[in-house]
Formats: sequence, structure tokens, C-alpha cells
Amino acid sequence: MTINEKLREYRIAHKLTQRELSSRIGVSDHSIYVWESGGNITTRSMVLIANALGSEFDEYIKMTTCKICGKQFYAVVHNQIKCDNCSESAASHKPQITRRERDPFNKKLAEVNQMARDAGMSYGQYQAMNRGC
Repeated sequence: MTINEKLREYRIAHKLTQRELSSRIGVSDHSIYVWESGGNITTRSMVLIANALGSEFDEYIKMTTCKICGKQFYAVVHNQIKCDNCSESAASHKPQITRRERDPFNKKLAEVNQMARDAGMSYGQYQAMNRGC
């Protein structure tokens, strides 16, 4: 179940209007409409939701430590925690093929860019060297 579906389910189960729910969370009622319609929920908004509505939404945020500075911050867990058909994480499923992998020209361009990086050059420098300029 996505965060958006969970929010709508919570509101209906507690017999709240979008306006009443928005006042509990501290956001506009338009935000509730957008979120329930599938709109993106920011990390800040997710923290507000979890703080206002309790432990039902704790599974959607987690405390994370920055790998660079060590500061702790909240991060929104992927929008869909579990696959609809099983208990595997949605992230473990095969990722979609990117445009770069689909288009042969983009794939070749990516390979040339990687060779230039490996040689410590920019793409333009690498191309000029290969042309003999």
C-alpha cells in the first residue's frame, strides 16, 4: 500500500474530511487532495503526517545518518513498502530499463563518456584525441 493510499484510508476510517485532516497535520486542504490523488509527499510533510497521526505512518519514514557529516535526518522510505503480491521489498524487483540502455546511440555515448573519465579527460578532449587534433 502506498503512502497516498494509506493516508486516504486513514482519513475515511476516522471519518474525517480533507479539511479536518489538513488542520490536524498543519497543511492546506489542497495538499491532502494532491497527496490522496497520488502526488509526491515530501520528507518534511511525511514527518508532519507521522507526528500528527501517530505510529500508523512510522513505517514510511526512518532516521538516517548522513555518510558525509554524520548528522541524523529523516528519510521517506520508498513509496511502496511491500509488493502487492508478496512480502518482498519493491526495490528487489528488476529495475526498469533506462532510456540510455534502450537507445543504442545513448548507450554508445555512455561508453565513450566512461572511457574519457577513465582516461582522466572530458568527453570533448577524448574525442579530439581520437580524431588526431
